Amino acid sequence: VIWTWWTELPIVRLEVAKRMMVQLSRQSGPGPISWRAVTQNIFFPRFEHVVYQMWCMLYEGWDIQDVTNITLEAKWGSYLEDPQENSELAKLQPMWVSSEALSKAQSGKIMALSKEEPPLILFHVDMLDLRYSAGGHDYKVLWEDLVLALLKLHNRTDYSEENIH
Repeated sequence: VIWTWWTELPIVRLEVAKRMMVQLSRQSGPGPISWRAVTQNIFFPRFEHVVYQMWCMLYEGWDIQDVTNITLEAKWGSYLEDPQENSELAKLQPMWVSSEALSKAQSGKIMALSKEEPPLILFHVDMLDLRYSAGGHDYKVLWEDLVLALLKLHNRTDYSEENIH
């Protein structure tokens, strides 16, 4: 199974996306095509960036590199979310890593991340008891209170304190 969702930043080349959208919509002809006409008949699944990546492999000449010998087997389909002990994912110089990967790198369970070219983004900071979140638990409580106030303001009844906290 190829799963690339958390293994790269979801960057899209607009010229490539344009070709993809026009082909998927089966629109053609001279002159400009309305984006509404192009997207009207396209089904957009969750994780649409994976669809973009697969399209690029089929039509734009992209390749996949198997890095399992470096990262070890991915538990969740992405070696950056929760890398196995002894993973050497740092060799790939990832642009982003999860809080779990950072914690394992800091504790020596996986190869240390580069200090010269460190990851630019840390994701899943809401995990590990908010260890890497600015303000930690107190910040989470403020955010929950804000969300609840907004839900109440908009007369939303599908969420409550019981299922937000």
